[in-house]
Amino acid sequence: MFVRLARRAWPVLFPKRLDSQASVTFLSSSAMARVNKQTRGRSGATTVLAFPFEPDGSSDPLVGEILLCVPAIRTWAAEQELTLRQATARMFVHALLHLAGYDHATNADAGRMEALEDRFLATPERAI
Repeated sequence: MFVRLARRAWPVLFPKRLDSQASVTFLSSSAMARVNKQTRGRSGATTVLAFPFEPDGSSDPLVGEILLCVPAIRTWAAEQELTLRQATARMFVHALLHLAGYDHATNADAGRMEALEDRFLATPERAI
């Protein structure tokens, strides 16, 4: 699932870094809560966190790190009436957008992100 989504989104989000990569790590609720507290000062687990790496001119192929919390995604999926697979795909694409510099600080920014998420997720279910 992640490879197909990345192949669809990567050329649009990282056109000058086509050979780059992102790391993806799955965390428990307690581990995600710790990272969320340490990095954002917020309590509790969240569905996804993305940490972009600034290009430093080196040959490091990583654009950033994505942390996914399946228990939190499962809860969110139920609230949104999505399957776990659909919700995880959305969170992954959401994280890629953050790695590419997108944010949802304003309603307009959130709308742009959601439109891009929908665009990258607009594939037949079996392809995701």
